[in-house]
Amino acid sequence: MKLRVMEYNVLNGFFDEIEEDVFKFNKERAQCALKIVKQFDPDILVLCEASFSPVHAEKAKKLGVNINEYAKLFGYENCFYGKRTKRDGSALLSKYPLEAEDYSIDTVSFIRARFNIGQNSLMLDVFHPHPTKISNAGKMNFVKSILRGRKEPYILCGDFNSVSPEDMYDFKTLEKGFTLLVGKGDASGVVKDILSARTIRYVLEEGLIDSYKKLNKKTSFTCPTKLFEKEKDTSMRLDFIFCSRDIKVLESGIIKNKLSDKASDHYPIYSILEIGGR
Repeated sequence: MKLRVMEYNVLNGFFDEIEEDVFKFNKERAQCALKIVKQFDPDILVLCEASFSPVHAEKAKKLGVNINEYAKLFGYENCFYGKRTKRDGSALLSKYPLEAEDYSIDTVSFIRARFNIGQNSLMLDVFHPHPTKISNAGKMNFVKSILRGRKEPYILCGDFNSVSPEDMYDFKTLEKGFTLLVGKGDASGVVKDILSARTIRYVLEEGLIDSYKKLNKKTSFTCPTKLFEKEKDTSMRLDFIFCSRDIKVLESGIIKNKLSDKASDHYPIYSILEIGGR
């Protein structure tokens, strides 16, 4: 059975920070994302930085924005919202009924869900760690705990804020980019930690398939988009859809176009997978 999966970091739930702790809903960004999602029509839509806290929803209402849930925006009947962390919560939208639990901690957003899809039972985990408040080693240890409890067929996806050892990066370019973000004295250490690629290396060693790399051999990136053009020297592939080896990857990619350059600082990624019948 074919399953269309999309993962999308939507940057503060389409709210722009116009000054410290003051957010305004950006209807244009939301509409761009909506067009992208409708075009691909995923069976399962995973959203990172799903920031519709009660405070944000109330602000949206006051601004005349007819939206307070992602399910309503994207047109899904089945949904699960993770609790907010220091990096916001995740949301899971689906055409199929699901049962889910939230195991998030302060620095990591994590949802575990189970689906009955036709004759197949599927486990899917959503992982989104804070980019700076948890180390690469901390991310890897959290992933270790995740994978100990997995049952196949299995999908692990999200914005990992980590890179793959199978992608090629230029140290000097990243160092230049991160100097603007963290300062010259810290940039080198930050880049070295990133390029150690511990988290993704562990996932691959556990036998999971990087669905993008399975069909696309060249290094590409999911962040930043042209929305954050000044940070282009920090371009990295941070978003992943992994699957167990009993799942066949039919198609995978990163959606880069005029819409995705406006909607968020991350590009959406997708996979078309075949579950069962192999």
